[in-house]
Amino acid sequence: MLEWKDVTGSFSESSRHWKGRYLEICEVAENKIECSLFSCEDDDWEIYFSYGKMHGVSYASADKAADKRKQIMEDFEREFEKNGDYPSGEFMDYFDRKYGVDIFHAFF
Repeated sequence: MLEWKDVTGSFSESSRHWKGRYLEICEVAENKIECSLFSCEDDDWEIYFSYGKMHGVSYASADKAADKRKQIMEDFEREFEKNGDYPSGEFMDYFDRKYGVDIFHAFF
């Protein structure tokens, strides 16, 4: 099981504001995986993720964003246990379908 570390405090208050969004929490695991949550007053919240060759964002309403972020982190944990630092192509396809990511980069 991965140990997630809250690194939100390493960001200055001013740097937590980005394009009309606010960094609520940023957690990393093994210094290789990141999952952050950005709030927004007038739009869906943003979940930023980075794991191996993939990174991007997924969106959710304010009332569902924290749960969706938790699900993403749990999926990352399972994949990390199976494949380590680099998620499999099968996982990336599954992840894309499940979370409808907006930005998705994978270089094979």
